[in-house]
Amino acid sequence: KVFIKINENRFMITLIIILIIVISYLMFQNVYNAMSLTIRVGVFETISALTTTGYSISDYTIYPSSIIIVFIGIMLIGGQSGSTSGGIKITRINLIFKNFRYSLIRIFQPEHQITDNIICTPTGIKQIHKNDMNDIYNYMFLYLFTLFIGTFVLSLEGFSLQTSLFEFASTIGTVGLSVGVTSSALSNLSFWTMIIGMFLGRLEFYVVLIVLLKLVKDTRKIIFKD
Repeated sequence: KVFIKINENRFMITLIIILIIVISYLMFQNVYNAMSLTIRVGVFETISALTTTGYSISDYTIYPSSIIIVFIGIMLIGGQSGSTSGGIKITRINLIFKNFRYSLIRIFQPEHQITDNIICTPTGIKQIHKNDMNDIYNYMFLYLFTLFIGTFVLSLEGFSLQTSLFEFASTIGTVGLSVGVTSSALSNLSFWTMIIGMFLGRLEFYVVLIVLLKLVKDTRKIIFKD
């Protein structure tokens, strides 16, 4: 009961079920003929991509664009908070959905009616504040902006937009899935862009930004101490 009450857990279970159905359906329509094989591959690949585990039992180069696009979205979402998974994280996505739902409900409520925007966490019931949402939106901006830069750099190598987006989404989410882009044949620019992307994704941006700002601040103090 405690496990199911937590919003993040319910959201992830629901998301996994929906994604497995969607991926399995697309695979059955476009790739595999046997239903048992389709479900097995669909379950494995979906959970591997969502948890950013990175294992694979299929060849992503044979998948049509519809499946690749769904997997890009799955890798961007990532696993749960507090885990070693990458991605934006289930918690942030869940809070965005809840805040959107709350905003819609408030539109149709009487002006003076008060409804708390709350969420159930492992530590109890918590209210969702505007500052919390601002932090999430700022993180989303940093994440997607970095994704844009990385995708652009890979596209300079001559890869298609879809291929570049998939590969860098896997990189920044520290997933490990690939459509054949990551290799020793990459230019130094693309190689180091992917290294930086994985580094930022692993440490979740804010840690790196805080460290850099601290270094700049301390350096300025040392240089201009007089």
